[in-house]
Amino acid sequence: MIIHSSIKGGNMMKLKQYSQKINRNFIELHKNEIHIVRTDRSGKEIICLDGTLWITQKGDGVDRILKCGDIYQSRIPGEIII
Repeated sequence: MIIHSSIKGGNMMKLKQYSQKINRNFIELHKNEIHIVRTDRSGKEIICLDGTLWITQKGDGVDRILKCGDIYQSRIPGEIII
C-alpha cells in the first residue's frame, strides 16, 4: 500500500479521482499496518496510490475508505489515522 501526503490550502474534505503525477512524501503501508499523520492545520491531503485505505480523523466523526486514485483532504487540524 502506498500513500502520499501533502499540505494544501482549503477547508473542505474532498474525495476525488487523482490524475496528476505525484513525486514526494511517499509512505508504504502493509496490510493491517497503522500510520498516524499529525497536522496543525486543515487541508492535509492523503492520496491512495494503490490498494485501499481506511481513514479516520480525530474530531471528524466520519470514517472514509479510499481506493486507488482517491484523495482525502482534512477539514480540521489534528491526527489522521490511516
